[in-house]
Amino acid sequence: MKHFKLFNATDAGSSVNSVAMPLGDLNRYSIEVEFAGAGNLNGTLSLEAKINEASSWKTITGSSQAVVNSANHLWSVSDGEYDLVRVAWSYTSGTGSMSSYGIVKENRTKEG
Repeated sequence: MKHFKLFNATDAGSSVNSVAMPLGDLNRYSIEVEFAGAGNLNGTLSLEAKINEASSWKTITGSSQAVVNSANHLWSVSDGEYDLVRVAWSYTSGTGSMSSYGIVKENRTKEG
């Protein structure tokens, strides 16, 4: 299991992208985004991915989530067939900050 800090109390008053979270040969991950401050941030969160460093970032289909009044979000993905993933924040209005963390897990079968 690997833990990543994607945003660290970042000003959410403008559009911004997180650092990349490398998946390597693992394909299960979760990412959470938490908002703090005035509680009135509005915009859109999306996950973006690419298959190697030379590729351009692409929005993962179905990952976009509208944020109304600083609502927190969580993605749980079990089929991430790409090398890198990041969070994209598209700002609409409001003030506050956001933090984001990710975790990558290995598929394991428990022997009983």
